[in-house]
Order: sequence, then structure tokens, then C-alpha cells
Amino acid sequence: MYQNVSINWDVFNYKFSGNTRNAFEQLAYILFCHEFDRPFGIFRYFNQTGIETEMIQVDKDIIGFQAKYYDANITLSNRKADLIAAIDKSRQSYPNINRMLFYVNKELASSKKKGQHRPQYQTEIENHGKQFGINIEWRVKSNFEVSLFSPEMTHVRDFFFNPNEGIKGYLDHIQLHTKTIVGNINSTIQNNGAFTKIEHDDFDLDSFIGDEYSKYLIIFGNGGSGKSGLIKDSFTNVPNEIPFFVFKATDFEAVNISEFSRKFGDYTFEDFLSMFNNDDKKIFVIDSVEKVFTMNNKDVLKDIIWLLVNHGWKIIFTIRTVYKDNFINYVLRLSEYQEYEVKDITIGQLEHIFSRHTISLPIDNKIKILLCNLFYLQVYMNTTHSQGELNETIEDFKERIWNEKIKNIVNAKNNIHLRRETAICKMVFVNANNGTSYYILSKDDDHEAISALENDEIIAFDSIFDGYYLTHDVYEEWVLKRVIQSAFTKNHRLIDFFCSIGNSLIMRKMFRLWIHDQIDMDVVRLSTFLNEALDNDNLDSIWKDEILISLMNDERQLNSLYLVERMFNNDQFSLLMRAVFLLNTTCKVINVQFLNALLTQEEQKTFNVYRYTKPSGTGWAFIFKFINDNFDRITWDAKNIMTVTDSLSTWVSNHKTGIETKHAGLIALNFYDIIKSSNHLGYTLRDRKLKSIISVILGSALETHVELTHILQEVIDNQENDHRSKYYDLSTQLLEGVVDSYALCEANPDIVIGLAKCFWKRNDKKSEFPRYNRRDSIEDAFDVNSDTENDFYPTSAHHTPIFQLLRVSPQKAIEFIIDFFNHVTKSYSNSFLGKEYNECSTIYINLPNGKVIEQTASSRLWLMHRGTSTAPNLLESMLMALERWLLFFVKQVDRNQAEGACYELLSKSHTAAITSVVVSAVISYPEKLFEIACILLKTKEVFDFDVERFVQENHANLFRGLPSNKLYDDERIASNNLDFRKKKFEDIILEYQFQKHDLAELEFSERVKTLYQNIDIAFSDITDEDTLSRFVLHRIDLRRMNFDTDAAIEKNGATYIPLVSDLPDDLKEISRITKEQSDTLYKHTPLAIWAKARFENDVQSYYKYSNFEENPLIALEEMKEILSEKNTSDYNYLTRSAPIYVSAVLVRDFPYVLTVDQRENCEQLLTLYSKSTIQQQRNYQIGDGSEAAIASLPIIINGYKQSVQGTLDEPAVILLALLMDVGDLNKVAVKSFSSKAWEICRSHTEQLFAAYIRLKPEYDLNVLVYNGISPIKFLKKKRKIIKNILNSTPSINDLDFSKLNENALLTACMLLSPSKESTYAILKQVGPVTWQYLFQEDHLRDRNVHRSYKLESAYIDWLAKYIFNVPNAHIRLSLIKDFIPYITSSDYMEQLLCEITVLQDNVKQDEVFWDIWDKLYEPIVNLCEKQMENDKSTTRERYYGRGLDEIVTTYALAFPWWNKDMRSWHTLKPHNTIFFKRLATDIGYNPVILYAVSRVLNTIGYNYIEEGLNWLFITIKNNPHLKKIVLQVNTEYYIEEFMRRYTMQYEADIKKYPEVREKVICILSFLVDRGSTSGFMLRESIA
Repeated sequence: MYQNVSINWDVFNYKFSGNTRNAFEQLAYILFCHEFDRPFGIFRYFNQTGIETEMIQVDKDIIGFQAKYYDANITLSNRKADLIAAIDKSRQSYPNINRMLFYVNKELASSKKKGQHRPQYQTEIENHGKQFGINIEWRVKSNFEVSLFSPEMTHVRDFFFNPNEGIKGYLDHIQLHTKTIVGNINSTIQNNGAFTKIEHDDFDLDSFIGDEYSKYLIIFGNGGSGKSGLIKDSFTNVPNEIPFFVFKATDFEAVNISEFSRKFGDYTFEDFLSMFNNDDKKIFVIDSVEKVFTMNNKDVLKDIIWLLVNHGWKIIFTIRTVYKDNFINYVLRLSEYQEYEVKDITIGQLEHIFSRHTISLPIDNKIKILLCNLFYLQVYMNTTHSQGELNETIEDFKERIWNEKIKNIVNAKNNIHLRRETAICKMVFVNANNGTSYYILSKDDDHEAISALENDEIIAFDSIFDGYYLTHDVYEEWVLKRVIQSAFTKNHRLIDFFCSIGNSLIMRKMFRLWIHDQIDMDVVRLSTFLNEALDNDNLDSIWKDEILISLMNDERQLNSLYLVERMFNNDQFSLLMRAVFLLNTTCKVINVQFLNALLTQEEQKTFNVYRYTKPSGTGWAFIFKFINDNFDRITWDAKNIMTVTDSLSTWVSNHKTGIETKHAGLIALNFYDIIKSSNHLGYTLRDRKLKSIISVILGSALETHVELTHILQEVIDNQENDHRSKYYDLSTQLLEGVVDSYALCEANPDIVIGLAKCFWKRNDKKSEFPRYNRRDSIEDAFDVNSDTENDFYPTSAHHTPIFQLLRVSPQKAIEFIIDFFNHVTKSYSNSFLGKEYNECSTIYINLPNGKVIEQTASSRLWLMHRGTSTAPNLLESMLMALERWLLFFVKQVDRNQAEGACYELLSKSHTAAITSVVVSAVISYPEKLFEIACILLKTKEVFDFDVERFVQENHANLFRGLPSNKLYDDERIASNNLDFRKKKFEDIILEYQFQKHDLAELEFSERVKTLYQNIDIAFSDITDEDTLSRFVLHRIDLRRMNFDTDAAIEKNGATYIPLVSDLPDDLKEISRITKEQSDTLYKHTPLAIWAKARFENDVQSYYKYSNFEENPLIALEEMKEILSEKNTSDYNYLTRSAPIYVSAVLVRDFPYVLTVDQRENCEQLLTLYSKSTIQQQRNYQIGDGSEAAIASLPIIINGYKQSVQGTLDEPAVILLALLMDVGDLNKVAVKSFSSKAWEICRSHTEQLFAAYIRLKPEYDLNVLVYNGISPIKFLKKKRKIIKNILNSTPSINDLDFSKLNENALLTACMLLSPSKESTYAILKQVGPVTWQYLFQEDHLRDRNVHRSYKLESAYIDWLAKYIFNVPNAHIRLSLIKDFIPYITSSDYMEQLLCEITVLQDNVKQDEVFWDIWDKLYEPIVNLCEKQMENDKSTTRERYYGRGLDEIVTTYALAFPWWNKDMRSWHTLKPHNTIFFKRLATDIGYNPVILYAVSRVLNTIGYNYIEEGLNWLFITIKNNPHLKKIVLQVNTEYYIEEFMRRYTMQYEADIKKYPEVREKVICILSFLVDRGSTSGFMLRESIA
């Protein structure tokens, strides 16, 4: 932190003694930039003449400055000539200058003349400037003090005037650190005094510095390729005035930035950066940044990068190639960056260098290749050479350079060569295990050996970090491999070898590289070692995995797995299966190309990039070939099949060709045969698992098309399209969508078309076991196989292989589509839809060659490609695919090709279904399809059908957007939202007449002329009676339109005059009548909307109608107007119900504005309407006013002053009748009664409740039975009883409920209100009866009892509200206590929990919610304990569905309806999180808990990351069976996402605290054991 430094010029002179003048000039320059707001400085030349920098302009002033530093014994008066000369130089060099500032380190002395302060020399200097138009200004010590004490100049004051080291000392330390690092880098190849430098002419640092978008430059290459040397050359060549600092990545290994910063002084790193805020060019280098992956705390480096970017620095990273992509994804998150590759030199360059240095090249090619790396080349140059060494092997060479470079065996005095080796091995080994690059000396270290290594520049000391580091990262690789090789040589016992090298991440990686080296050096011994290791049961499995990973990731043409191939045959091929598992989890790299195509850079910053990987290494080829060759020898159970299938799927999804793909396809075909021949496997591997196998078969079709064609041709020949046929699943999956059909469509489109014909046409063969009987379906009408009804839902262009067929073989595909649709349309026209319902008509397409095409047309056919009519899903999907392809095709080809394709579709098809697709293309690309438009406009029906299509566009996305249908719905939604959907065909015809686009004037005129000729021909035969066609003609023909100048509008300075059709009088009259009817129809719509919104308390909607809000009596008057109008039958739906809603709103919300008569009129209207629902037995429709009328009855009853006579004219009797009935109106009445009646009119409510209990059993027996009497007759028969009860004062606690059936009891309960404590006694009495009946598990229920599931579901919702809203906590406790004995694994229990959660989400009563949840904890645990043995079983197949699984999921707050982006919940506070720990501890054996906890941690518990780790650890650690059983879908996904967040956020804790590390590795190992690639990669990163 900056200190409060005073300005003391003695301090300044002392700090900069010997360089005072330059320091003052620098200070003056900073002050000048600060005064005139030049944060990025001012351009200047070396030895600038006259003034210090180039001039600047501020308004009209052209300003320059001069800095003059004078020693203490010099006065300004003696320097007058010097200052005048400076003015003259400035004037000569810069004629336009009119303002000049002198910065001097002295105050101007006051004049000694009496009454005069300005000294004579000042006046003379200023006057000299004035005669040339230059205004002279002075900046002296007093000016400096004001400027330097401004807050933003604190660092400047500190730098120049701090008597201690200050910020300048901090800067000096950083500069020293940079020089230390750069000084130990070699950028030239030296030998016997000769120097060779590898030039990088294509490296343009200036371009990077000048790029305003790229903040980062990544210099990458192999270790030792010369990356750091390029940095040294850049450091040397960059001008001194550009700040340039170099750090190693491991320099940032600290707990936090403060700890890092203290290594350089008592300032913050941000203080340091702020010193350079005025510099527009500044460079910061982080060398060997791949070390970030082994650092204990990566956050400091990330924070440093963030600070540098915020302060405008350009950052250069050097990194090894193999780490580049991971670094970009992990640290930069694919921000804008540049990159430059430093490549190893070529053999030709190597030969030239050796020739130049007169050294003979070694003979071994492996050594030559190694020497193309500059590091090894320099080492080779620095070692001794003899003729015999030219024939040495690479192993001999490595041993020799180790002896000469590391050990320096020339000097063996006191065994210093051996001690050097021991010292460096210890340093590297300790650093590897500690995750640091700096070795701190201890008293036990061999200081002499370390000093010797330092003298030979193998290590260097950094005084800032107080530790030794390796001067090149290749040395680390040498040493670790040497440690491994030494252990390999010394340890004859396998276990001792692995114990001696440790298991740090970097050691494990070096072990893999060491294996690769040993293959070249001593493959025989290595093979023995590896086979022994893999066969050793006592060896930690982690090393067996490392062996397999190393061999499988080998890039040699002959994969190294052959060394251990015989081990695959042991123990029932268990090692093979482990290898397959590791192949699919570790032999992958991030698929950057795919990610860039899939996601934007912004999206990728928060995306788990491990989700998109691709295979890497030659292990894939070896494993696939081995399995294929030994397929019959391997025992294939379900687990092994799926383990292999997962790997096959990974490969095939990334590689469509190659021998590996062929092997994958053949293996999958064999799996298919095995499954289909085994009932057990057929059952176990059904559905999704079988689909994945079929996907591999179909995905490899480019390589296995011969085998597939043979199979499918037999299916076609034998018409094996029954679901029991062997290849039914394979065939139907091929025909379902574009993804699985891609490869075979490309390889053999004919077989796909043949299969489609076989499966899609109706199968007339009588099935021996018909799946079900039904009446003629829509599929039957079109002669389409009815089994396709669900196969192509939801409809989409991505369903069926049609789009792929069109893409690869358009001619064959079009012929198939036309033939198929001609056939189905003919069937449709002859079906009951065509014959009985007269849906079909005939239209005629007149072709230019005179041929007339007769087509069957109907709305159903025309709308089929849009999915807005009822049609077979198959046909809709086929047409959607045709339209999608046609739109792509027309866009990409020229006009002739586009018109040719459309012409073929029109000329060969006899169905309007295809013509409608062509119309779509015309509307989308009118300029290319003018000729086609002219053909179509001659068919007048096209305009009518297309208008209908246009109207229906609003419904195209209806029911779209479900997550389960994402692939198909996303395609449709995107297609439905295309701009051309908003246009009609007639709009296009109109546009042709005034939009030229790219046409020349003559071409445009000819086009319009042609268009008019076609319009005239098309409409020449219309009669006066054909008003529709006449209206169309006037809408599309510009010649029949006029300008409406009265409707002109001004916009953006231009006048727009609309065109209107010049209609004849009879059409004008029709138009006028139509408009009047429309106006009448919608006249009262605003009132209707306001009243309905008001009734539903939709504040946002009803506030828009301020006139009704401010004066509700306006609504009353308009309501009277509606009621007085006669033609109400023509009213729209909203208007018809408006008087009911208006009356209900006025009675409920505005009674104070109504007179007695007005209120009575409203109430009478509501009463009569409610009565009519009973008299007419009308079904409830949303918005018909019934709900408003019935909801008003309690209010009306409360104001009813007369004695009840028991007639249906009375509101109480009407409500009673509705309560006793069933159906939707009953629901409305029950809701109104329970929510309002108890509050509004308690005495009347108790009377009605008593009447319900008394009469309901008789009502059910007399009315709700077959041929029962009407409700009105029943009410008349019971009028006396009703009258007595409704005029009495009954005691509701003494009622007899015994005669009510189950449904009546449920309704009786739902009439109770939680706001009245008196109702609890009733619920306590009848509740157990209903709960016993309702919560029975499904298998115990009496199937003979008629059940109303709608009513039961409504009761559950009511019960949740009752429990939640009971105002008395003791009553709630008692109620739950009574309820607990009836809790079972019933579906209704889950619904109850779900409803309580929804209530809490809305009303936010935390104490109530957690009180309920706490009371239910033990019953839920008890339910789980009953199923414990089943949950722990690893042999029993488990299926997740309703019942206990959903109960536990919902109770654990893994609510299925949480928003996917929800990251917190107001109810889940820190003190509530103990709830999840209890669940994990008590019932973690239930796999649903693992799913629920992991989901919560990705939704509402997102921020409880530390607690979440503990929940997962407890669950996994205590329940090992979870590794082996089937888990709920997405369990692994949620854990992966959480663990990725945790490992990134708490890296330091993982390294620092063993208990945290244990938990993390436990969870990640669990994921690895379950086959998680993300889990493996995360475990690798922290191991």
C-alpha cells in the first residue's frame, strides 16, 4: 500500500543521483500528461528538438513543453538565454505552436524593485514568446506539489520522493526478477565461439500489441523448441520505454495475491500496475504456463491475469503444445487470443547448422529427430564428440548427455558428479510432490553440489522467491524419467518400484512417457515388467490403469498394446473390459472444432468442455480389432456388451469411415444377433440400450453397407415388417430420423427407400395376435401403416430419413416422395374422409407446355407440411423434410436449377400436399422462382388455401418446446419462425409488380408484363358470383389499386401513401357489411377483457383499462347495453360472458358504488345464470362466466334477507345443488365454498354443509345413477328438508358421515376451510376414513370400487393447502400426527409433498414449511427402510418410476419443476442444510438420495458447495453398492457438474487439507468406476 510521502527535493536528488536530469524530465512528462488528460502518453522522437514530445492540441491551443533541471548553485536569471533559445528551437521546429510550458525545479525569484513582483527575466522570456504568438507558462515546485497530491498521482509521488525503497524499490525487484529469468535463457546455439540463431521472421509482436481485440498471445511448441528463447529476443528488441516483464507461472504459487506481492515489497500488485496506466503499450510474459495444472492454487494466476487485462496489459503465455487446448479452456475460456507456434527445426536446417559448425551428424535417425529440438541441439553442441559416438544409439546418447550435462563426470573430485545427480533428483522429486517449481534449501542439502549445478546453469536461484528453479522445463522431464529408470533398475520387487516413485500427478504422467521411451529402448524387459504388473493382485489398480492408458494412447502405427495382449485373455477377459472402459474415459481429447461449431465463445466460458471429446490414440484400433477377432471366445453378458457399446458409440459418432469403424459396426451387428437370440438379453438390453447398439450399426454403415444391405434386402423381400421380426428394431430406427439414417442413405439410398416402402405402407396381412382393435384411423385413410402413428411424434423434418435421402440422392428421393404421396392421396380421396365428409376437391395446374395436371386438394393436404391440420405424423414429417431441403436447395443453386426442381414436383404429383411445399419455396425465394409463381397463380384455389395456411401459422408452435422432444421441436420452432412465414402467396404476386431487386429497368418491365399476362389469363373466366376470386384479383393486381392520399402518413421525413383496392360497388358493399359485422362482434371486447381480468385478479391486465377502473359504473352501463341488444347470438365468446363477469366484479369489488337496485340487478343476473347451469345441465367451459357466477353466490347468500323456502330460485339452494352434483361446475362450487363462504357467511355455510351431509347420499342414489331423476326433480322432492335445514342452526360437529361414500367424503372434506378451527374437528373425524382409502398402495386397492381420480387429485391439493394454511401450529401438529399412520408409497403422497412445495414457493412461510417437513422426516425414513434390502441389491435390476422414488425425490427438494437456471430458493437457508446431511446419513442407501442431492446442488442448493461435498461423500462412502447399481437418469451428470465446480473453486483446499482431498477423490473415483470421462479427467487434474 502506498505511504503518505511528502515532497522533499533532497530525497529526489539522493534517489536519482547521477541521473537526476533524466528523472526530472520523466517527472515533467508525467505531470504534463496528467494535466492535459493524456492517459496513454504522447508520441516523441529520440532526441526530440525544442520540446520534449510532439505537440498536443487542446481546443485551439497547440501546446508543447520543456523540462529544465538546474543544480542548486544555478539561478533562473542566469539561464534566461537558455530558455529563450528553447523557445526559438520550438518555434523553428513547430511553427504552429502557440502555448509553451516550462517545467523547472526552481521557484522564480521575486523582483527586488519596490511594488513589482515579476522579475525582469521572466517578463523578457514571456515577451520573447509573445512576439512569435507563443504564450509562455511556468510549472515550478509549488505547481508540482498540487498535482502530485491528487489521489491518482500517489504512485508518482511515491516513486520519486519516497526516502525508502518505496514503489521504485518494488519496481526494481520485479525488474531484477525479470532480468534473472531472461538472463538464464539461451536464444542462440553456441559451439566453440560460433553462434547460430533460429530466426522467426513470421513472428509479428507489433501486430499483437496493436490488436485492440486480442489481449493474449499464446506461444506454443514442444518442450525445448525455443519458446523462451523467442521471449528473450523479444525482450531484447522491444524499446526500453515499453514496460516488459517476465514471470514464470510457478511464481504465482501463493495463498493469495497479497502473499505473492509481498515478495517484491510492501505494495500491492495493483499499485505496481497503476504505475503504467499512462502507457498504451505494455507487455507481461508468463513463461511455462502449463505449470498451472500442477500448482496448489491456480486462483492467484487467474486473478493476476484478470488484473493485467483490466489495466490494459498485453499478456504473452508460453506453453507446451500438449497443454495448450486445456489451458485455453481452463483459464482463458476461449477469449479472444492470438497464437504462434514455435516448431522444431527441420532435418534440412539441422544439417545446415552442423555443416556451419563443422560437426558431423550422428547416424541414428532417432537422435537426429531429437536434435531438431533446440534444447537437445544445444546440449549436444555443448558435449564432447568423437567419431565413435556418431554410431551411438539414442539410449547411449541420452546417457551421455546426462553424464556430461547433469553429472559433469569430467569433474569427479569428491564424487561431486554423483552428488550433483542426487541433489537434482531430490529437488525435482520434492517439487513434484509439493506442486511447486522453487526448491528451498535446507541445512541437510548438499550445498556444494547445488552450487555446481547453478554454475553450469542447470538451476538458477531466484532471490525474490528464495528458491532454486530449473532453467529449462526439459530438465524436469529428464530427472523424473531418470528417477523412474533408476527405480526400475534397482528394485527387483514390483511393489517396491511403485512405492519408490510415489503417485503424484506429474510422476504418473512421466511414468506413461517413460513407458513410451522404454518401448524404444528395451521392449523385451518392459513387456515382462508390464505383464507382471497387470497380473499382480496386490498392485494398486491406479498403476494398472496407467499402464493401459499409456499403451492405448500411444500413437505408433502398431499400437503398444501388443506387449500385453496375452493378458487380455485371462480372468474371462476382465482386463480387456477394463481396457475398454479406460479407452472410453481416458483416450480422448477435447473436440474443440465441434465445440466452436456448437457454442459461441461466450457460452463456452461456463460450459463443461469435457462433455464434448473425441477419441485419441491407436488403442481404439487395437481393441476393436482384438474384440472382432476374438468375439466368439468372449463371454458376453449385458454389462460387457454395454461397456463395449459405449466405446463403439464414441468412435462411430466421431469417425464414419475407416477400418476401426468397420470393426465397430461388425461387433455391434454381432451384439444385435446375440440379443435377438436370447430372451434374457433381449429383456435386459431393450429400449435405450438396444437403440445405442443399433446407432453404432447404422453409424458405421459407410463401412458395413454390404452386410447391412444383405440383411435389409431380406427384410424387404420377405416383407418382415411385423414388430416380432428379428430386424424390426433395426429397420424402424433406421427409418425414424436423420441422425441414424445418415450413413446408409449415403452408402445405399436404394435400400433405404425400399425399406421405407416396406414399412410405411399399410400392412394388410392379418396378424395372428393383433395389438389392438380400433375403428378406421387417420393412418388407415391414407393407407399408411398405423404402427407409425407414434414413431414420428413430434413431427419434424428431422424425423424420417427423407432429408438425408434428398441431400445425397435428390432425384431418387423426389421420385419416391411423389409416388408415395400420389398413392396416399388417392387412398385418402377414396376413404371415409373423402367420401363421407367430402373433404377433397380437384385443382388444375396449367403447365407452360399446355399440359394440365389434375391434383387432389383439401385443407388437410395443403396444411400437412405445416403440421397445422390433422394428418399422419409420417406424412407431415416427410413433407417437412421436403420443404426444408427445397428451401436449402433453392437458396444454393441458380435460377434454372431451382425452377427445374419445383417444376418436376408440380408436373409429376397429383396431390396438393406437394404443391403447397412448392408455394412455400416461392414465398421464400420469389426472385428465383418467378416462372413457378406464374404457373401457380393460374390456379386460383392456391390463393385461398394459402390464406388459410397463413391464418393457421399462429398455431404452428402450439405444444412445441418440451425438453423430451428438443431435437425435433427446436427444428420446427426455428422453421416456423422464418420470416417468410409471415407472408402470403398473394403478397409475393403484389411485390413482383413494384420491387425490382437486382433487375435492370428493362428486365423489370418485361417481368411485370409477363405477370400481368398470366394474371389476365388466370382470372379471365371468373363470374360475378365468384366474389372470393374477384377479391383476390383486386388484392394482387396493382392495376386495380389507387393511392389513398387521405390516409398518408409522415415518417422520418418521408410521406407514405397507402394503396387500396379499387373495388366495384358490389364488392365494396360486401366489404362494408363484413366490417360492420366485425365491429359489432368485437365492440365490447375491452369491457369483457377488463371484467375477466378483474375477476381473476390479473392486475397487470386490468390496469390497462383505466376508464373502467376509475369509474366502474361505465362498465355497468355498457353491460346493460349488451343485455339490451338482440343479436347476441352473433357475439364472440368473450362478449357473451361479459355481463356475468362485470356483475361479479361489481358485487365483489365495487359494492360501494352501486345503488340498492343496481346491486340487486347484478345479483339477480348472477343467480339466474347459476340457476341456468343446473336447469340446462350445461357443461363448464373456461371463460363462459360460470365460475364468476358461482363464486359470487356466497356474497349473494350473505345479503339474502328473506327466509329460505327451498326453491331453486334462491342462491343458497342453487349452491347446494351444485355442491351435490359432480363435474367441473361442482369443482367451482366447492372451491368457492371452502375459500369464501366460511369467511363471508359462517351461519349460512354451516347450514349448507349440514344440508350437503344430509342429502348427498340420497342425491347419489336418485340422481347420479343410470336413468336417475334430474337435479331439479330431486330438489323439489326434498324442498321441505332443505327449507328446514337452511332455516335452522345445525351443529356441524354432530353430523352423521357414515352414509357418505368415498367420493362424497372427499368432497365433504374439501368444503372445509383451514381458516376456521371448528372445521378441524370434522377433519379429525372423517380424515382417517378418507386417508385409509386414498393412500392405499396401488396393489392393495379394491378394483371394483369406482374411483374419480380427478376428485382424488383435487382432494390432495386441498389437503396440502389445509395443512399449510392452518393458522394454529398445535392443530397442524395434531393433524400431521393423525395423518402419519396412513402414509404409504402411494402416488398421492408424492403429489401432497409436491403441492406443499409449490405453496411454499408462492407464500414463503419458511417456519411452517420446515415444521411440516420435520414432522414427515421419520415417516419417509420408515418407508425407505422397508425397501432397504432391495435398494442395496446389486443383482436385482432397478427401475425408477412413481411411488417411493418420486416421494423421496420431492421430499429431498429435487423438485422436478425447478427452473433449469434456478440457483437458490428463498426457503433453503444455511441453517436448513443440515436436512441434506441427515438424508445422506440416514437413507443414503436409497439411490434416489444420491440423485436428489446432486440435483439440488445444481439447482436450489447451488451455492452450498462446501456442504454439498460432504453430503455426496457421506452418501457414496457409506454405500458402496451405489457404484454397481443402475442410478436414476442424470445422477452422474449432476455429480460431474458439481465436482467440476468444486475442483475449480477449491483447488487449494484439495491440496492443503487431506480430509478434503479424501472426499474429492472418493467422489471422483465413484464417477470413474461408473464410466465417467469427466470424473476421470477431474481426478487426473488433482491427483
